[in-house]
Amino acid sequence: MDVYRYLQQRTKFVLEYYDTAAPAFIERKCQIEAGEEPYKTPSWYDDDEPMFLQDWLDADLGLDVLGRSCVSIVSDSLKLYFQTWEKNLGLKWRSKTAEKKCFEDGYLNGYRKAFTEVFNFPWERCPADFAILEQATLARNRTHHPDEITSMDVDHDGPFLEKHPRPFFVEPDQKLTRDNMTDLFTIATIKVTRDHLVEVIRQTDLLCGWLEERLFDGYYGRYDRSKDVE
Repeated sequence: MDVYRYLQQRTKFVLEYYDTAAPAFIERKCQIEAGEEPYKTPSWYDDDEPMFLQDWLDADLGLDVLGRSCVSIVSDSLKLYFQTWEKNLGLKWRSKTAEKKCFEDGYLNGYRKAFTEVFNFPWERCPADFAILEQATLARNRTHHPDEITSMDVDHDGPFLEKHPRPFFVEPDQKLTRDNMTDLFTIATIKVTRDHLVEVIRQTDLLCGWLEERLFDGYYGRYDRSKDVE
């Protein structure tokens, strides 16, 4: 099975899906900001709050939900890539406890540990940015396990920010540092723009493209797979 090709098909679809869905939300926001029909404010309206503020907020939220959903699919696709190779390689765990311990810090770090244990891959030569990829998995987890029913927004929680004090998924003009960490625990909303999505896909491709040759070496026995994963 050409696992890498299937992964690329999935990420290609995700970007096309985003590019198909996003314009509807972007156009609505632009129409509201420009006062175009059907969002033209009538002359009699004299409220301090913009008439179509909620419509604009809903469209903006639509972009946020779309971006988070797409990053979640990319993260799940990367996990499937690892799981498929695990099966193809016939990797075995010494025990269920060992398997659980290996993945206690997420699947990305877990598979890095597992492949180091069995193959001793030179991860320092890998061109992928693991900080971005890990944040994609954390954003996926935050998206699928929200804290409050009262809001569709998803924030970087405390553990997220402790690991990544300058998070990747923020508004392009929002600067986040350790100096404002206290406020970040409650206000740092996860924002996934198209540029964010493209970069996550690029990093995923860099990682899996680098892994392919080494995993095929493992598949054809050019690595010693005699011991189980501890």
